[in-house]
Amino acid sequence: MKLTQNTPTGGDCTAGYAVTLDKEYTVEELINEVLTRNEWGYIGIYNVGQAWFERGTPNCKYQQDKLVTEMQPEALKRKIKSVTARGGWSRMDYVIKL
Repeated sequence: MKLTQNTPTGGDCTAGYAVTLDKEYTVEELINEVLTRNEWGYIGIYNVGQAWFERGTPNCKYQQDKLVTEMQPEALKRKIKSVTARGGWSRMDYVIKL
């Protein structure tokens, strides 16, 4: 998985990122990959009509290598079509399109 900045850095020192997946991922596999990156934030499922800054629903909160809240079990085995991210200063929020 590779992140490439695709928006200017804002006044809050965050930016948007394109996420390039190196293989086909399920939601659970992506969560496990994110947990290896020493970040914190949210991982959520995109909902049609949501604003760019929304986390998605359902979502889970993570911190370094642990989940703080769980993702809904029925979402975990779903295949991912694409992912975007937004963050900076060690926080990174991921939004998944199924």
